Amino acid sequence: MKITTKQRAYLRSQATHLDTIMQIGKGGVGEAMVKTVVDALEARELIKMKVLENSGEYPRDLGEELAEACGAILVTVIGNKIVLYRQATDPKRRKIELPRAEEMRIGIYGGSFSPVHNGHVAAAKAFMEQMWLDILYIMPAGVPPHKEMQGDANVWQRLKMCELAFDGIDGVLISDLEIRREGKSYTVDTLRALSSPEHRLFLMMGTDMLLTLGQWREPEEIFKLCYPVYMRREGPDPILDARIVSKITEYQQKYGKVVRRITGDALPVSSTMVRRAVAEGRDISGMVPSAVEKYIRETGLYKNAGGVVQ
Repeated sequence: MKITTKQRAYLRSQATHLDTIMQIGKGGVGEAMVKTVVDALEARELIKMKVLENSGEYPRDLGEELAEACGAILVTVIGNKIVLYRQATDPKRRKIELPRAEEMRIGIYGGSFSPVHNGHVAAAKAFMEQMWLDILYIMPAGVPPHKEMQGDANVWQRLKMCELAFDGIDGVLISDLEIRREGKSYTVDTLRALSSPEHRLFLMMGTDMLLTLGQWREPEEIFKLCYPVYMRREGPDPILDARIVSKITEYQQKYGKVVRRITGDALPVSSTMVRRAVAEGRDISGMVPSAVEKYIRETGLYKNAGGVVQ
């Protein structure tokens, strides 16, 4: 069975609400494991599994091996969890109705997210609502091309904090696409990876990114592949307003695309502020989602204000 990109995205969104029902350990993908997974797929169609460290294998490799053995589809791999789908052979037991292959509106919200904070969450919600998105990918950068990564959180910790921050928000998917890619995380490469005749892509950015968008790698291709969208968090500033209008006009004349704007209440918080507050021993409960605050506290992240991770 083959599924379209839209159907895969739908299954990924459904998987965010699933509990992990089994684990793969050092025994790997054996006959007993395959039978157990086949039975689970027949009963549920969509399942989530956890790959333990003692398996000695990469989760994606195990997922592909298990999918082939079970006649299933590897829907996604996020961290150490894999999601499999197989339509039940008995029509009466089918629970999942896949969407038809029509154009899907997909948003991309990238950044270092070190750490993700309440401003990111508010912006993501506004992005989804005002651009009528079907799916929003939160895309932590692996190696940002334009700035040094600040803070001592590694890529998988930043991914985990995003998972915690956006847990339970319908349509939001956390992607490790840029983390898995070797080298710097160029936006144009991400857009190419997600581009499809079935997709209309929207790229979220702040005003600082908007003003420098023409200097990014292959800006013409970026405008060809997506619709840029920006959100302004700064206060009233006539000079900044003029710069923004000038840039948007320039982009429209040069690339033939109108940059869209979303609005929302500006929250006085940034990742730098959160890291500084942690290093100084101040409370951050009003700056980040509660699950992220707990994770930072339990892992001891950002206690060294000068920490830099590559």
